[in-house]
Amino acid sequence: MKNAHRGFIATGVVVIVSSILVFCLFFFLMLRLTLGHHAGNQDRRGKVRALLQRVYGAQEVSFSSFDGVTLAGLLIKHPRPKGTVVLCHGYKHSKELMGRYCSLFKNYNMMLFDFRGAGQSGGFFSSIGYYESEDVKAAIAFARSAVLQQEGQPFIVFGVSMGAAAALKAVSEGAVVDGLILDSPYASLAHIVDQSVQHFSAVPRPVITFLCSSLQVLLGPILTMNPLEYIKKITVPVLFIHASSDSITNPAHSVCLFRNLVRQRRAAASLWFSPPAKHAYSFVSYPRQYQDRVARFLQKVQSGFAL
Repeated sequence: MKNAHRGFIATGVVVIVSSILVFCLFFFLMLRLTLGHHAGNQDRRGKVRALLQRVYGAQEVSFSSFDGVTLAGLLIKHPRPKGTVVLCHGYKHSKELMGRYCSLFKNYNMMLFDFRGAGQSGGFFSSIGYYESEDVKAAIAFARSAVLQQEGQPFIVFGVSMGAAAALKAVSEGAVVDGLILDSPYASLAHIVDQSVQHFSAVPRPVITFLCSSLQVLLGPILTMNPLEYIKKITVPVLFIHASSDSITNPAHSVCLFRNLVRQRRAAASLWFSPPAKHAYSFVSYPRQYQDRVARFLQKVQSGFAL
């Protein structure tokens, strides 16, 4: 009986340990698939870089983020610029995708770059905006040192989705710019994650809590990413753009950010809801209207007039 009992205990221990190991393996695989380095279609991205080099004279550059991660970029210098724009891509995208927006800023110097964990940049994981804010700061500093900009020429940051949230954090922490264009930003990363896991309703809430806690142990306090707090420190004009039918980041996120900025009375702000479109696809779906909104914003920032 004692031997049978011991055998039963040993079998139970093996099953428990094996289950834990399988769960950990599954967790790390999911982490790798979800947040791991995203290079995208290399052949397609190479063709886009070649096109940007041919049309805009883009130069391939590299620089370090403030925590040492090597970042890859494309620098476009205009012979008679009206200003400089840093373009920040979204989650699981790259600088090449931001090439579609270059026509909006054809009279400006432009800096396109890959966030950590994306494209040609270093880093193993994306933090969905938290550490990417350091990349935005580094891109701004690099662009300022690489282009000749006369006094009175504005320095703008244009961000899409994750890039918009990262730009907000960077500017709230002291990065100096003259205006922000934020397309489809989120107001709270924790809220976005909570919305996403609701699709997996069969997973018990304690398991979700454990996974989120484990994520922060491994990658740091990324779920504290809270643009709704960062917006309180913004003192430069902001143009918010959001597709009215966005099902990934609800337009209410931009509304909350816009209202909080207006309530602070420290910066001018405007908000444009585009007609129905997919997440961060307002420009693709309505290029002329999008261009008009951006051009008006740039003109008012350029002239120093309030929105």
